[in-house]
Amino acid sequence: KVPTVAILGSGGGLRAMVALLGTLKELEKQNLLETATYISGVSGSTWCMSPLYEHKDWSKNIKEVAKTILEEVTEGTFNMDTAFRRVVDAAKSETYSFTDLWAATLVYKMTHQMDSSHLSDQVDSVNSGENPYPIYAVINKSML
Repeated sequence: KVPTVAILGSGGGLRAMVALLGTLKELEKQNLLETATYISGVSGSTWCMSPLYEHKDWSKNIKEVAKTILEEVTEGTFNMDTAFRRVVDAAKSETYSFTDLWAATLVYKMTHQMDSSHLSDQVDSVNSGENPYPIYAVINKSML
């Protein structure tokens, strides 16, 4: 009987992003990453998950994918004009919230990544069965 293994990432901004990335690299090194069925995260750990799932076979090539993500964080640039345009575009939406402002400025400034992808863009990474199934945790503010 094969157990269900889940990897859980925490919140905590850039530290959580880097911690999850390091954990995934070590799990791969120990030949344990391939046993994971799910990977779940909230806040900072999702900053790691989203760029991972841009790569169809990330779990088989975690070292190179991690290197690319870390290079972007350490060597990437922040463009205030890009951030401002994103905030203005988000403000035109009926569902504009503080989260849009946060993502378009602070998260972008910390990670140097402007993620405009959608969950549907991750279909190839999930359907292959090679990677753990991602679960992104969110809070529904209307339930508070």
